[in-house]
Amino acid sequence: MDAMQDLVFERIAEFFALLSDPMRIRIIHCLCDGERTVTDIVAQTKGTQTNISRHLGQLYRAGLLSRTKNGNFILYRVADPTVLTLCRTVCVQVAGMQDLAVAPKRKLLGIAQDFARSVD
Repeated sequence: MDAMQDLVFERIAEFFALLSDPMRIRIIHCLCDGERTVTDIVAQTKGTQTNISRHLGQLYRAGLLSRTKNGNFILYRVADPTVLTLCRTVCVQVAGMQDLAVAPKRKLLGIAQDFARSVD
């Protein structure tokens, strides 16, 4: 392999690593219906303010989220809808695994619909 190809694969791995944390997936899912404040995201994900802020910073710096200031609040939103498409695809793929019980499959397919609704 050449150095350029190595760099490309490294960037791809970094992107997937960013999506490998369950809380970051929860945050992206929370933002499916549109922009939210940090307080809204904390309430919906049941995370701590510090933890959510750290994850939001990582997602923002990576370009997956964008943000705007509205008075005293910062509103976050998904910057690139292809991230939602990717999350939906993974949900459908995992739901199709044979070793998964029926209830988790239904939940995954419901979450997949949330991601799909945001892209449309």
